Amino acid sequence: MTAQRLADRQRQLYLLELTRTAEEWLPTVRRLRPSRSWAAVTRAVNAKLPPGRHWTAERLRRAVRVFVDEGLANRVLLDKVPSVRADDRLMVLVAGIARANPKLSLRAIGAQLEAMWETTPRGGHLGGGVGQKSVGSCRAQGLLSASPSVGTND
Repeated sequence: MTAQRLADRQRQLYLLELTRTAEEWLPTVRRLRPSRSWAAVTRAVNAKLPPGRHWTAERLRRAVRVFVDEGLANRVLLDKVPSVRADDRLMVLVAGIARANPKLSLRAIGAQLEAMWETTPRGGHLGGGVGQKSVGSCRAQGLLSASPSVGTND
């Protein structure tokens, strides 16, 4: 068997496996791409799968690329994510935690984010909690109401 025929056979088997599992991941990819990063899409896909079948962002991107090449998915799925501020994800998480329990202190919100393995936009740890600036940014973006109760009981 020649090397080319072997490579073609491997690609066919890979495509067959992707096609068999596509209903588990492709609808989520279609819904979230290209507005979300591959990391965010991978988290969403993996949330619905058992731990032994989790994807990495690179494997998922490669699978989508194969589907696009075969005409099974739209090329727009491979487009770049529109640029957004790096701390938007953290801001949304802070707002969600604060909305769920408005009596939490900034330190408690920071502890909850640490437990979720979240980091600051620069990649550091939240150690001392979430700053008042983060809560102010959430309010400015309309993610939190202007009530003064969030983060005041540190």
